[in-house]
Amino acid sequence: MLDKNKVEQFINAAMKYKGDNYSQPRRMQKGYSDCSSLIYKGLRDAKLLDLSKTDRTISTKYILDGDPRFTEIPKKELQRGDILWGGEYRGSKWDGHVAIYLGDGKTLEARYKEGVCIYVNRAYFKKVYRIKTLMQGIEKKEPIVKATPQPKPVYNYLTIMGKKSKISPQVIDGVSYVQLGSMMVPVRKFFEELGYDVKWTREKGIEIE
Repeated sequence: MLDKNKVEQFINAAMKYKGDNYSQPRRMQKGYSDCSSLIYKGLRDAKLLDLSKTDRTISTKYILDGDPRFTEIPKKELQRGDILWGGEYRGSKWDGHVAIYLGDGKTLEARYKEGVCIYVNRAYFKKVYRIKTLMQGIEKKEPIVKATPQPKPVYNYLTIMGKKSKISPQVIDGVSYVQLGSMMVPVRKFFEELGYDVKWTREKGIEIE
């Protein structure tokens, strides 16, 4: 069953694109829409676009192939807010069209010559799909973002005059460097030029005396 509040949010958002010119190449630009981007932008603007399973834009062919954001329903169950679908191959080229059903035989759709307008009693459509996020009890899910494992920081111990601390030098060809301003300076060379004795062991790290 559809959630009437969500349906109205979606339709109100989509209606803002009424008057757009029709264009597929420019469909996501201001002032332009095609039939499927009209649905996408309406859901997006109403904050009802589910990106948890796919972030693809909506298309007539993808709906037919199983876009997880839609579910096919019998024509007799058609309600305001449902999506009317039609499509076929003409030779090797796919030709399809979708529209938002407004009720009372009216549709909001983007057509090649007229752009985004309201039409009445269109007999073209073959199937009906329902947007899952407009259904009662189904909430929009946030996109699943896989955590990228972060490399563990590499530490070395630095002991100066008996005081021990951790440093995270950059190791290049087995030599530990620290950054001073814009320069990378070898740790051993830096302290030796200051007159310190420098020694390194695996157990104790760098010792400055």
